[in-house]
Amino acid sequence: MHKYFTFALLLLLPQLLQAQSDQNKWSFRLNGGYTDQTSSNGVYYLGNNQKSLRDYNVDFSIGRHLSKTWECGVGFYYQRQKDRTVSILFVPEEFFSEQISGTTTEFYIWKFYLAGSWRICNKFYFNPIFSINTGDAYGTMKYLTYKAGDTPLDPYELRLSTNDLVLTDREDFTYDLFSIEATPAFTYYLNNHFALNLQTGIFGLSTIDGKWSNRRFMANVNPNCWRLGLVFSL
Repeated sequence: MHKYFTFALLLLLPQLLQAQSDQNKWSFRLNGGYTDQTSSNGVYYLGNNQKSLRDYNVDFSIGRHLSKTWECGVGFYYQRQKDRTVSILFVPEEFFSEQISGTTTEFYIWKFYLAGSWRICNKFYFNPIFSINTGDAYGTMKYLTYKAGDTPLDPYELRLSTNDLVLTDREDFTYDLFSIEATPAFTYYLNNHFALNLQTGIFGLSTIDGKWSNRRFMANVNPNCWRLGLVFSL
């Protein structure tokens, strides 16, 4: 049994090692990322800010190969982002107050892109993606407050009193998005039709509600923002 398995593996090995096929005309990409991080700053006795961010995104696209080097296509990008800030103010033997502000935002983006393909070595390729993106963002911002006056508290015993928090403000918002982006990406072909893809950051310019005064330049190669995905070509 072992020798038959070895013989079959030797027959399939050339196909498994073969890189991108020149006959492929279409590519389907699915990339995604997830971030969950927390940071804290301030002096605990007098004031402390705790910030947390949870973010996940999914990017799906379909592209047509124009040549061995260039590909163009369309795609859809969804992102859900939730950030939370807890502000604690403690004055010994006077008062303790706590405020939580949180924002939940969802992004729905359509993109039109042009991607390049240059072989680095063997089955490993550099695939930068240049895209024009347009879509909408919807979100909600909430403020909750807890305050205990004239209550001496030990700072080592302070705990988030979420059961006693009171919603003090809520704001719903929506805005239009437009951006021009460049995304460095690397692709490793497993065989003629399947590949692993890693997008390693983003560079670009974005505006909100079509106002140039709301423009923002982006340059982010933090690994927290990288997106791993699969490519299927036929």
